[in-house]
Amino acid sequence: RAQTLSLARRLKLPPGNYTAEFLVRDVVGDRSTGQRLALTVPAPEGALAMSSLVIVSAVAPVDPKSDPTDPLRIADQRIVPNLGQAVAAAPGATLPIFYIVFVKPGASEAVTATVEVSREGHVVARSSSPLPPPDAAGRITGLSPVPLQKLQPGSYEVKVKVSKEGLSAEETTTVTVGS
Repeated sequence: RAQTLSLARRLKLPPGNYTAEFLVRDVVGDRSTGQRLALTVPAPEGALAMSSLVIVSAVAPVDPKSDPTDPLRIADQRIVPNLGQAVAAAPGATLPIFYIVFVKPGASEAVTATVEVSREGHVVARSSSPLPPPDAAGRITGLSPVPLQKLQPGSYEVKVKVSKEGLSAEETTTVTVGS
């Protein structure tokens, strides 16, 4: 009962807005639960776009036989998403936020990421840093840490804004900090 079971399925979808519906049924306990989530697939033709944000629960080694195009894969490791569990604020603790930035292949302009954490509309942390250059396909893997040690228990909004040459794109997610 205390075990977490992961299930990953990949879809190739054309650009657009979607709703993903999830249903989990516990046959033994005769219970079910479901959830709907909004999903946006950005158009690749734009000069700057980004994926949804993924709160990282862990980073695990990748099976060498696994799909090399897995969007949660970074070299020989794979991002394990946090699926809504509260995170612990401890001295020195950080919460990695994973995302992918899309630029036109061959683009050489630097992209900057700004991470902003807010609670009840008030910004409690903000940092900016340059991202690495894009790969040949125009993808930049972003992994931005959010410091947790100063956050009080509660719900926070995390916003990542990427920008280059007057263009910008941003995504938000929420995270709960436990006591």
